[in-house]
Amino acid sequence: MSTDSGCVVDAGEAKSDAEIELSKYKDSDFYNANDRIELGVNFYVNRMADISLTNETFFAHFDLELQWRATREELNRFKAAPKNYEPDYIPNFFVMNGDCSKELQTKEGNSGYRVVAEGDKDSWGSLIGKCRYPVFNLVHYKMQGSLRESFKLNSFPFDCQDLQITLELAEKVDEVMFVPSYKLFLGDYCGYLGMAYSTLDEYVVHEPLMEFILNEYADTMSCVTYRGKVERKYGTYFGKLVVFVFILTACALLTFSMDPVHDLPDRYAFMVTLLLTAVAFQFVVTSEMPNLPYLTLLDQYILVSFLFLAWVLVCCCVLALVPDSDAFVIEEINLYLFALSAFVFLLYHVVFTVVSYRANRVEVRKLKYTKYELEKDQQLKALDQTDSENKSVRFSKLFVDPKLKELLPAEGDYDNIPVKK
Repeated sequence: MSTDSGCVVDAGEAKSDAEIELSKYKDSDFYNANDRIELGVNFYVNRMADISLTNETFFAHFDLELQWRATREELNRFKAAPKNYEPDYIPNFFVMNGDCSKELQTKEGNSGYRVVAEGDKDSWGSLIGKCRYPVFNLVHYKMQGSLRESFKLNSFPFDCQDLQITLELAEKVDEVMFVPSYKLFLGDYCGYLGMAYSTLDEYVVHEPLMEFILNEYADTMSCVTYRGKVERKYGTYFGKLVVFVFILTACALLTFSMDPVHDLPDRYAFMVTLLLTAVAFQFVVTSEMPNLPYLTLLDQYILVSFLFLAWVLVCCCVLALVPDSDAFVIEEINLYLFALSAFVFLLYHVVFTVVSYRANRVEVRKLKYTKYELEKDQQLKALDQTDSENKSVRFSKLFVDPKLKELLPAEGDYDNIPVKK
């Protein structure tokens, strides 16, 4: 007991501000050593750019905020020395599909790690509202780098692509697991894309998707994927490529307006010029695409157009085989061949239009697909013309030198390996 101006104060009941603040939390609000660490994720992609079909890469700059429950002892340490605070657990993860730099962001000269609660500010200066857990650790990274993506271009230029940023934890899922942000509840957003600095002019950008999945290896590992969804603006390719090829092949029909007898050399020269132009055009298109084991929809259209030009050239050869004395017969054959060629020209363009429409509908559905839906979709598998036996893992074959086999134990008895002296 102590007295001050006649007042009696019980020292055992006097509490500091820090003790009063700590007393408002229950033991269940803190992390228990026997619990699994739930690592909350907040993804903010500031910039996406430089999508390269030939290299199958894209650039991304993003902020990553991670949250995990704090222990009571960690909260005490943070309140005592916030600038020197380091938590007991440090997140250990890596980017699976790229090489990204990782820069830990400090705040007011601290170590980069904080213990926060409702009413504090998050990594971007916004007030933290109601959370799934009342007190937790928070860390903020700035990351950037080139990401790899296997682009599916069967339906090019009507394709939709996923731009993935995949993080995987180094610890087993029994110990640590990615979960949606603590600041949000299931069903809310925890992934964002800023369009101000993103250069995705060739694409229509759709709502991104955040996936929390488990990868099965010898051990099960927790994984989180930011899946950006983009749809190619095919109108540009129609204007620069499809319309040009359409006009080129339509010009082939002008061949039938030339005299089938006296202008035969000019017919040959005209058709060969169109064929060479089509070949040169194909080289230009190919240079903008990666080496693919299949034909894209645009490749198929250009190939059919090339075959149509070859068909018209064959028609010219057929007319050359008819004797010159039969001028009326030549004119009749020329007219029939023109009608047939015009029908073929219209037919394959109608088919291309229908196939393009259906391909676009299939691709648009991918904008809502998760990883598992993409793998299961039968229509997408039907479009994929790669090796049907292609799997995510291929096991190596085994060859052991006969001389080495003599030194190896039989039936897997590796405790009794003979040693050559």
